Amino acid sequence: MSVSINAKLAAFASSLYVGVNDAEGEKIRTSVNNLSTRLIASFKGDIRNVEKFGSYTRGTILPRIYDPYSDVDLMIVWNRDDLNVTPRTLRNYLITFSETYYSRSISYRDSPVVVLELQHINYDLVPVIKVSSFYSQNTYIPLNDSQWQTTDPLGFNATLSSSNVKYGYIVKPIIRLMKAWNAKVGFPISPYKLEQEVASMSFLGDNVQSGFIYAAQKLLIYGKGYSQNTINKIQALQSNIERVDEALQTDRPLTAVGWLAHILPINKDSF
Repeated sequence: MSVSINAKLAAFASSLYVGVNDAEGEKIRTSVNNLSTRLIASFKGDIRNVEKFGSYTRGTILPRIYDPYSDVDLMIVWNRDDLNVTPRTLRNYLITFSETYYSRSISYRDSPVVVLELQHINYDLVPVIKVSSFYSQNTYIPLNDSQWQTTDPLGFNATLSSSNVKYGYIVKPIIRLMKAWNAKVGFPISPYKLEQEVASMSFLGDNVQSGFIYAAQKLLIYGKGYSQNTINKIQALQSNIERVDEALQTDRPLTAVGWLAHILPINKDSF
């Protein structure tokens, strides 16, 4: 006879969500609004817009208590229709702006971004140019100091949202659980790559518990160019998740939670 900890896992995954109305989400909303207003006012028409992208917009960013390196990505969209300016020039403008208004908050100013820490949350300021043609609009971000590259900053958002809807809104919670494991063991995998891999999986018929176990079991090790350290951490994850699954299948929930505490940042006595 098997037992379930699905409700508890789902509740923990919900606690990993940074919502716009919770304390951390409110800090982000206030900081982004203030930063956007000040940027647009300071550059007097040279900046078209400030747009959020990345894990914050996907609902997969982790609270800082679980991921001290989580950040909010901001596209600083310049009011230009050509690429006749270097990324370095626009980044230098952002550095000057940051030194003027946020001199004590600059934590990183090298290519390709400027990073500000506001209320203990990092904001990556990425200079962006959007060039429109008759048929389309291309978004350009820095490749290096002198060259631009095209990107689709919201493309993965659509892919993830589609997968999340298709599988009953469990994919984003599973991703947050996987990212919590990744942060707990020192980020052996790029968080963005981890999101992409989980989003490509099939969770037909799963709930959060079975989907999380499946995602951990199916995480690819080989063919990714991973270091031996990363491979070791994935193998440890898969060994521990097998023990969780076995304990659940044999009606030993306390044992399952004990092994789960090796994977996730939880207190086994209060989970």
